[in-house]
Amino acid sequence: MWLSLVMVLMVTACEEKMEAEKVSLPSVKPIPVEVITLKPRQLQGSLNLYGVLEPTSSVAISADFSAPVAEVLVKEGLRVSKGQPLLRFDMRKILLKRRQIQHRLEQAQSQRTHAELSLSRQRELIVSNTVSQQQLDNAQADFDSAQALVMTLESELQVVLQDLNNAELRSPAAGVIRTRLVEPGENAEAYAPLFELETDSNLRVSVFVGEKMLPLLRLGNNAIVDTVFGEASARITSIASNASSNTGNYEVRLLLDNADHRFKAGMSVSVAVQTVPQEGVLLLPESAVVADGGEHVIYTVKNEKAHRRAVQLGLGLNDNLVILSGAKSDDVVVVIGADRLTQGSPVQIEVDHAPQ
Repeated sequence: MWLSLVMVLMVTACEEKMEAEKVSLPSVKPIPVEVITLKPRQLQGSLNLYGVLEPTSSVAISADFSAPVAEVLVKEGLRVSKGQPLLRFDMRKILLKRRQIQHRLEQAQSQRTHAELSLSRQRELIVSNTVSQQQLDNAQADFDSAQALVMTLESELQVVLQDLNNAELRSPAAGVIRTRLVEPGENAEAYAPLFELETDSNLRVSVFVGEKMLPLLRLGNNAIVDTVFGEASARITSIASNASSNTGNYEVRLLLDNADHRFKAGMSVSVAVQTVPQEGVLLLPESAVVADGGEHVIYTVKNEKAHRRAVQLGLGLNDNLVILSGAKSDDVVVVIGADRLTQGSPVQIEVDHAPQ
């Protein structure tokens, strides 16, 4: 009997000790998190890139005749309008040449008149057999020669008169004088470049993107170019088909409207390029992704517990990534606090952000 009583007391003591230990165990406190609910959406945004403004073209300005330069009217870096005089030629030699040609032309016209009268007489006399056919042929040859000389001199005079009309070399387009290749007193040779003009009614900006960004871009996509002088609209005009051998990136060229000439070639700019819309995309903020064992991991929340998911991600926009696999629509994903979670961690949702 005493033995039974002792055993009962021992069992009771053990149960009381276990119950006390159970009560003393600390409870696991839920980890506060912020979440979003994934929803398919249209992906369209902008890529933020950087580049330098460049002229779309340059023009070598020359004259089509040779003449000494009397005066140069512009300096390098000066903006000029279409038709603005750039230099004046010394036309004294050309004026002398005009007088010489005019004198020779007057003589040739006089010779042609005499030859024409002689030919007319020979034609009248051949009818009465007063002159031979050879004499008539000679008169015809003299007239033809005089006529050819008159026509040649008239052509030469027209060229000289045209040169005199070009006593001032004018700009063929609006732009900026980038290079001046002539000085007063020098002789300008025909067709030799005298100025280099950069046209800037439109400017070009080149940016470079990685291969993964190419599907987001198309010819004609709009962009905003931001400079120290403000913003301007632009559009994509070309996308390189081959990557640069140096960087592995692809050149994308955009054309910027500079009709008001606010911007200058050489300026550094930032470019926000609008991307091609993509439908039905699941987007995830970068803050939701944890690197774990060589995997990209996210945590979803269900029944107040965290559940580990390995995901495959694609390039998104700004701070968002595209979910390729590992998550689905309506999953509740931790976006703040994921770095403190493990599989099965109790969580408490502090903020539920708008669906993405």
